[in-house]
Amino acid sequence: CDIIEEASKIPIAMPTMVAVPPVLVLAIIPVAVFSVFMAALIYTSAHLDHEQAPVINDGSTPAPAGTTAPNTDTAETATFVGDHWRVWAQIFNVFVFLWTFGFIHAIGFMVISFCGVFWYWSRPGDDKDPQQGVLDALSLTARNHLGSLALGSMIIAIIQTIRVVILAFERHAREYIEKSDALKCLVCCLNCCLAYFDRFVQFINKNAYVVQCITGEGF
Repeated sequence: CDIIEEASKIPIAMPTMVAVPPVLVLAIIPVAVFSVFMAALIYTSAHLDHEQAPVINDGSTPAPAGTTAPNTDTAETATFVGDHWRVWAQIFNVFVFLWTFGFIHAIGFMVISFCGVFWYWSRPGDDKDPQQGVLDALSLTARNHLGSLALGSMIIAIIQTIRVVILAFERHAREYIEKSDALKCLVCCLNCCLAYFDRFVQFINKNAYVVQCITGEGF
């Protein structure tokens, strides 16, 4: 209860902190819409392949007058043919979305962390206006720490992209994975290890961001 009471003093002194999460959501929405649009564009970028296929009359339909042999004709068929680059483009699209999402989330986390640092590390009698704490935090983040946030979010995005690729592979190769207990165990262990590694890196990143707010240094 004492921890909650002490922590609640920060948003009371800086009510503008409450606006940070909604602003992050508004910033993420266009990124998500653009990523979905690009995914749909890449998915539908296959081209039509036209071929001439033989059509044989096996006698089930009447043959033309004056003929006794089966009639052979050709018909044009069209099939969608995809390219290998589409797979890599989808992976890159997922990576860019995860990186951008993590970068925006990291900015919001550092802004809130700066507000906490302003509150707990301000000297008595400091003339810093608490109402401008969020703007000061955003200014410091933009001027000094965007590179660190981009690096940290990129590391997490790489790990998460690998997890997405493995999950997609598991989904498409489920029929073969189910037939092999060793392969099933390998995929399960790989997913588990990557999930815990992802959480560990996120934990390290968040603590590193807080330390940066306190010391003012980068990674």
